[in-house]
Amino acid sequence: MTPSRPLLAGAIAASIFGVSTAAILIRWSTAPPVAIAFWRLFDATLLLLPFAVWKAPLKSQPPTL
Repeated sequence: MTPSRPLLAGAIAASIFGVSTAAILIRWSTAPPVAIAFWRLFDATLLLLPFAVWKAPLKSQPPTL
């Protein structure tokens, strides 16, 4: 199943908007750089985790050596 053109265009537009505004919002922030880095990575992990689980479901048995 391929996504529709409007869905792809919306995803690209949202991505461009997010990347474009990130630097400005970080510049205005008073949080320390380590905290900003932590929350950016944490948010990205939460965003991508469902896709990772969906693509590679967990196996019922651990691998044998």
